Amino acid sequence: NKVYSVDSSYTVDNHIIVDFEKGLKADTIDTYKKIIEDINQRLPHYIKDTKITILSKNTFVSVWGDCPTGVNYSHGTNKYPLSRSLDILSSWGDSYADKYYVVIHELGHSFDFYYGYGLDKPKPITKDYYAKGGNSISNQNDIKELYNKYCGYGKKSPLGSYSCKSITEFTAESLAQYYGTFVAQVPTPKVYYTGEPYPDDLKKVIEKYLCIAKNDYDKTKCNA
Repeated sequence: NKVYSVDSSYTVDNHIIVDFEKGLKADTIDTYKKIIEDINQRLPHYIKDTKITILSKNTFVSVWGDCPTGVNYSHGTNKYPLSRSLDILSSWGDSYADKYYVVIHELGHSFDFYYGYGLDKPKPITKDYYAKGGNSISNQNDIKELYNKYCGYGKKSPLGSYSCKSITEFTAESLAQYYGTFVAQVPTPKVYYTGEPYPDDLKKVIEKYLCIAKNDYDKTKCNA
């Protein structure tokens, strides 16, 4: 169980709640507010019903142990079974870009998760729906094929080694590095960490899923 005091909390567009642990520096709070508001402005359909908690290093380590930088998990209830939570290590990264990247990666997991609900729209939905797999992006055949292509035996992924940890990490990295390459304020033709070009076949697939979500999951508007 997490034990910490919240210093401040605010809501972005009524579907993103952000909590800051007590004791964080004012410039840290301002940095993360700027990041989250920027992402919401650029891709509002990318974030839904998400609670983001920015934690000190001591609290983050006490809860998650030696976990790299952020964690995405469900805090769903019977009333709101799809709600997601992100815990972010506030002190990670030397630059604004590093901190931005952690947030967009963790939100990639949420987008992956929500896509299945938007596509299926099961009624009524239950808390164990995604525990059974759901229809997330990670479960789509084209993503599985690309995962095998770039993360198969002996392969070196252009997204970096972490993307090959699992297909869900591959999906989150694909989304995060797409965002960093083509959407962010200072886009670059190279993938964020590796310096490799973003693969054209992966770009096409990610844009398809972003398009489908943007158009209320109407595939006919996205050549899907």
